[in-house]
Amino acid sequence: MMDQSAAPRESTRERLIQAAYQEFVQNGYHGTSMRRIAARAGLAVGGIYNHFAGKEDIFVAVFDQYHPYHVLVPALGQAQGAALDDFVRHAARLLEAALAERGHHIMPIMFIELLEFQGRHLKDLAERIFPIFLTFLEGFAARSQKMRAVPLPTVQRAFMSLMIGYFFTDYVLSDSPLKAAGASAELEGVVDVFLHGVLK
Repeated sequence: MMDQSAAPRESTRERLIQAAYQEFVQNGYHGTSMRRIAARAGLAVGGIYNHFAGKEDIFVAVFDQYHPYHVLVPALGQAQGAALDDFVRHAARLLEAALAERGHHIMPIMFIELLEFQGRHLKDLAERIFPIFLTFLEGFAARSQKMRAVPLPTVQRAFMSLMIGYFFTDYVLSDSPLKAAGASAELEGVVDVFLHGVLK
């Protein structure tokens, strides 16, 4: 028989995660207190401890829930293309679409993760999702006939660095005249540099 208290309990946890996300974005990690999270979620402070051990525990839940890997990893698994350049371009477009859908939520939280926790939780996340990326790596391997003799993990890391850098600069320059001036350097051009370099 299903536990009737499970749904309300999950609903309370979700409210806490959403409230914590809003507090972290508005006030930063140190400016956010358990009291503020509880008030925003409509709970007594003691009610938080039925779901989380402390503020860092809540942050980890926020980081996991709002991180776009939930859509990025499945997107990479859908990449297609007979030739390597077609495969890479399709993967980049899929990632761009996935990041446009979910990515704007993660940037403030990512800065907190890097500044306050030195990427500790990001490392845990990377270890968790790395096995899933192996499928994407196999896609490179299956189409590597024309590639230079570069280790595939290096190629994958370069590709992911490209996409993270592209998304970060897109986020930072979103309202800048520099973005409008560099419209020709959108994703296709950046992927072209990844595939062919900048040398003649």
